[in-house]
Amino acid sequence: MFGINSSVAFYGKMLEDYDDFVEQSGSPRHAINCMLSAYHMAEWIWGDRLQTDYATWKALGIRDRESFLAWVDKSQIWFKITQAVANGSKHFASKLAKTKSSPSYVEDGYVEDGYQKRLLEVEVKRAVGLKPSS
Repeated sequence: MFGINSSVAFYGKMLEDYDDFVEQSGSPRHAINCMLSAYHMAEWIWGDRLQTDYATWKALGIRDRESFLAWVDKSQIWFKITQAVANGSKHFASKLAKTKSSPSYVEDGYVEDGYQKRLLEVEVKRAVGLKPSS
């Protein structure tokens, strides 16, 4: 699709979305685009690599796409927030919790060599009268 035909290419798109967000000083449009790409990265990894990689299934303790997504949900603490932003951006949002985002950098030594050292932080404040979801 549009020249993006692998999870590696999609990862590159996600990094470009993040760079756009950073360059545009926290633009909501760029933040949403980045979160959409980040959330869908798991789908691209599954479709491109994992759906027939049974050795990795065994190593991760998964058996299908749903159990892989559950594994991602458990192992990546920000996945639920990424999912909420990705899904919430598709709907009218006048009564959703206010959010604030900021590009930031991880302290040196916090991540292993080879990992991206930038991250997107999203702060969510619960709106008055809304109950937290379980």
